[in-house]
Amino acid sequence: KHNESLMDCPPTPNYTNFQNKMFADLDKHWTQFKILARNAQNDQSTWSYQYI
Repeated sequence: KHNESLMDCPPTPNYTNFQNKMFADLDKHWTQFKILARNAQNDQSTWSYQYI
């Protein structure tokens, strides 16, 4: 109506940044099996599709 689109109001990200042991425990069961454990935290390719 007011010449606005959803691009004018991006959603606030709502996620938890897992670290340390919790990150390692969860990463065993996620889709990133092709990524080595030591690189997983820096190379989270599947996340790039979920957040703007």
